[in-house]
Amino acid sequence: MYKRACPFTPELKELLNAMLTIDPAQRVTMAQISAHRFFVTKEAERSFDDDGDEVMYRSAGGDGEEEDAVPFELPEMAMKITRQRAKFDVSGAAPA
Repeated sequence: MYKRACPFTPELKELLNAMLTIDPAQRVTMAQISAHRFFVTKEAERSFDDDGDEVMYRSAGGDGEEEDAVPFELPEMAMKITRQRAKFDVSGAAPA
């Protein structure tokens, strides 16, 4: 059977499995999540994948650590991201 390599640490896998438990009575609570060893050990700060490369976690929280980060620039040939507006046909005619 095909099995994809997972770059998560064993602690993170354990935490995710506990959080995704189907039975709500068996699922971990927020207090248990925040006290989980993934968050309280050094392993949460620096973790490595199966190849020995450091796993980097980034947030969109703007915690100030990324002040020197280069802003993302859209490549010239890329389609610009725009908001599309739905068009409604009030005549009742079938769509073409």
